[in-house]
Amino acid sequence: MKMLQTLRRCRQQRVFRATARPEVRRAPLIGLDNGGDLDIFKVMNSLSRPIGRKNQVSGISAESGWRDVSLKGKPERPGIRRGSHAGRAARTVLLGTAVVLAAAGGFLGLRGKRGAEPGFLLSLARGDGSTTMAAPERTYVAFASPDGKSLRDLTEDFHSASSPCLSFDGRRFLFAGRARPGEAPAIWERGIDRSRLRKVTEGNGDPSGPIYLPGGRILYSDRPGRGAATEARSLFSCAPDGSDTERLTFGDHQDIHARILADGRVRFDRRILTPAPLPDPLDLVIHPDGTMVSAMFGRERDRGGEAGLPPVEPPKGDRLLGAAEAAPRKVPPILTSVIRTEWTTGTLLCLNAYASRIPSVAGLPRGAVQRVRITTPSPEPGEGDLSAEAPVMSDGSFFVEVPADTPLRIHLLGEGGEVLASSLSGVWVRANENHGCIGCHEATELAPENRQPLAVGRPPESLLLALTRGGGFSRGR
Repeated sequence: MKMLQTLRRCRQQRVFRATARPEVRRAPLIGLDNGGDLDIFKVMNSLSRPIGRKNQVSGISAESGWRDVSLKGKPERPGIRRGSHAGRAARTVLLGTAVVLAAAGGFLGLRGKRGAEPGFLLSLARGDGSTTMAAPERTYVAFASPDGKSLRDLTEDFHSASSPCLSFDGRRFLFAGRARPGEAPAIWERGIDRSRLRKVTEGNGDPSGPIYLPGGRILYSDRPGRGAATEARSLFSCAPDGSDTERLTFGDHQDIHARILADGRVRFDRRILTPAPLPDPLDLVIHPDGTMVSAMFGRERDRGGEAGLPPVEPPKGDRLLGAAEAAPRKVPPILTSVIRTEWTTGTLLCLNAYASRIPSVAGLPRGAVQRVRITTPSPEPGEGDLSAEAPVMSDGSFFVEVPADTPLRIHLLGEGGEVLASSLSGVWVRANENHGCIGCHEATELAPENRQPLAVGRPPESLLLALTRGGGFSRGR
């Protein structure tokens, strides 16, 4: 009743009036964060400052949306004086509103979740544990205090738990784990406070390294299926509940250690298994839908570097495998996808095959590259690669149509058919993707020439029949 009387006095003195105009700028002093905690600290801080014409207070509408009200009046100065009757009345209204909202939130069950606890999310292995990717044993996830002195096991009810990834709000984490020995590994999600455990993936796969994607999907590494090399792994994505699984990378290699970049792309390591293993993995990047695969190196690779391990002492005998700060982080932008599932093809455009960071290719005279050979593994086990060739224009450009979601290796051929250069691990295109590159193993900082390549003056050279042996692919056009 006293609040209502105070409100009437304020309205009589023109301290404020409500408005529903859309042009009112949102600068809330009071609010519920998505049904979460009342930001009482903002309210209290606001009460220590004069309230002027531009100050606003925001409340919650019955439809769970924001409703803005502005404080307006005729103060003697740009702001209402702290000691004035109007100032005391306005502060009384704000404080009373905060108390009412806080009480209502508790009564209606809107109190919500606690904010992220500061500290570190750790991946550890016990003294007798194995950290092999195929079957990690005796690994666990723990939470460490900021000073590293307090350690809390978050997966003590699991036989193994590895490769944790913190959610963008810092309240949940994904991990690959097995609840019991001999059980098939799966992707799990749990609250940082050990609440709300749920199983994301099902089946007999071997998922590892899960990460959150902007938009809600989950990305992880897993075996690609039958017919692939035993140690091969590809990247997959799925819906938050584990459904709608989609393969993102292609080839008989190990695609592991995925992490999201600030610009929304996914960076990962590719360990070459065939035709000859490489000592160091390739550093590749893709869009979250598997399109626009490219290599990272130079200054771009340095910018994508990761922070080192914090000064945390693991329990005696245990090993620290990785760590991340347990704090909210900015959600990267959602990159638009061009994939059309009803299509089975994509196109590959090279602007200039002579543009390369490889000296043997960059030093080739114009006209040395006559044709390009595209090869792909045969769909029949035990058979050799399928191949097809297309012409290379005088400016070094070529434009081909190829099967989607198929690993492709590119070979530059000379006049006599000799191989002048080859791709290391292969590329791919997704359904309806028009993938372009400036050259062959070109630097990522290289800008294309401001000209139209000769190859796009005609339709793309279709290599479908030769690369599929009539395996049911259609042009999709």
